[in-house]
Formats: sequence, C-alpha cells, structure tokens
Amino acid sequence: MLEPKEAEGVLGAALATAPFLSRDGVPKYDGTACEYEDAGLHNITIDVEWEAGATRFKMYGLFQGLVDQTAVKGLVHLADGSELAGEWDEARVVGCCSFAALRGDQMVVVDVGGSKASIAAAAKLADSALKNLDHPLSFRGLSNVKAAIAFEAANRPAQRDSCALVSRAEAEALIGKLTGEPKPDDERCVYEHAVEGAFAPTYVMKIRWIGGFSDFRQHNDIFENITKGLTHNLPLPGDGREAIESSLRGSDLAANSAWELAHVSISGLSAVKKDVLISIDPQGGDSDGAVKLMAKAMSKL
Repeated sequence: MLEPKEAEGVLGAALATAPFLSRDGVPKYDGTACEYEDAGLHNITIDVEWEAGATRFKMYGLFQGLVDQTAVKGLVHLADGSELAGEWDEARVVGCCSFAALRGDQMVVVDVGGSKASIAAAAKLADSALKNLDHPLSFRGLSNVKAAIAFEAANRPAQRDSCALVSRAEAEALIGKLTGEPKPDDERCVYEHAVEGAFAPTYVMKIRWIGGFSDFRQHNDIFENITKGLTHNLPLPGDGREAIESSLRGSDLAANSAWELAHVSISGLSAVKKDVLISIDPQGGDSDGAVKLMAKAMSKL
C-alpha cells in the first residue's frame, strides 16, 4: 500500500531491507502487517482489513486517544486543536501511535510506534494507503521475509539472561556492595544493595528485547494520561496542576552513546536503543544509581 520512499520520508532514513510481512514486530511468512524498517531498527507497520473493516473500526473506539469525538468525513480533530484531512470516511487515533482510517468497509491501520514519527505523519501514510487500495503496488512483502530475517539476525542484539548485562562486580563498582549475586527473575534482574542497620535499596531491571521503541512510547503515553486523570478534578490553579503533573510525569533525558531515548519519572528510569527497552525501578535507591546501571547495561547491547 505504500511506496518505500514514503516510509523513508517518515523514518528519516533509508530502509535497511525491502518491506516485509511481519507479525508482532517479527518477520513472518504468515504475517498480516507490512513492515518498513531502517538500519537502526526503527519501524513503521501498515495493516489492511479488506472486509468487515467497519466492525473492527468500532472496536478501536475503546482505545481511542488524542482525538475529539466529533466525526466529520475526511477530517480528524486532534486534542491540540489541529486537524488532519484525508480520503477516509472516518478515522481514529488508537493509543499513542496508531492511526486507523476507514473507507467504506475497508480499513487501513498505520502504526508509527516503532519510530519517532508523529500521528500527523501516520495519518499522511494512511491517506496514501487508502488511495492505493483499488490499485495496489506491484511488490509483495512475502518475498522479502527471508532477507528481513537475515538482516534482523545480524543486527538485533542477541537475547540473553536478564542478569548478563551487568555483573555483580560491575554493579558494585557503580552502586556499592550487594548482598549477593544478581537474581534473575524471568525478564527481570534484581540487584539487592547491602546496607547494615537500614532499609536496603533494591534495583529491579527489566528487559524487552523486541518492540522496545513502541513499548517506550506507549508506556509514556499511558502514564501521561493517568497523570492528567489524577489531577483533572483537583481544585488547583492552572500552574499548580501543571507543577504536579510535571513532577509525576517526569522528563526525558538527553540522548547519548548509551541510549537513544530515555525517560525518568516516579515509575523509574526507562531507556531504549536498537529496539531494546530496559527499565530500572530503584526501589529505595536513587536515580543516579539507576542511571549508572542503565548506562552499563545499554553498553552491552
């Protein structure tokens, strides 16, 4: 439904491999989505419902975000006051990063969560895809799956034990003496600090090896909405509400050699690079210790 150059314009980089079929962010011969991916493992996906799109579109209403409920053919009103125009009969923003566009009983869904692209960019791609529904482009994603599998095998960080990224010796050099070896727990690693006569802080590190960019954006969006919900009915002046919301939501950290994107809030520290998301909850610990552990873990990817 989309020319590679259209996706490249949104990604801001050339595709690393030809568009391929994928499922849950992984190249699959039976995939339902078409994925466009660059060398940094940022991606955009597009999915098409050729029949019964209207039914699925109604289901998306449960997860609609960023959009005024007013329905106008060919227009979407965003919460920030801007408008998006396109070939659709109806359209919705789903979660942080997906744009669903319905025309007749066919629906196109563009997900830019795996990239840094905006909803406006997703809407533009969805509009282009709708125009191609009656005249699909000649290339096929199925034939590109093998090459995509090879690319990802060579470029995605190898998955390993959750405690393999930061050893006990490395952790102790960064945050002080531990009570013992780091404890693996599924996708988590627990670092227990040894402190005599006081509450011992525990740093809990969790890793997601695939879909990190998307998870990072979705988590921050959900947390933003929860924060606004908590303060919505509080009898506070505008500046007071903003101060509380700012404190709760936290802030982004500057990109560096360790990570591409990072955010710190009351829920902890999260960072992403090469589509791997690492989050650290410094339970009783401090943010400086979490940043040091994060930098060391990210350096091993």
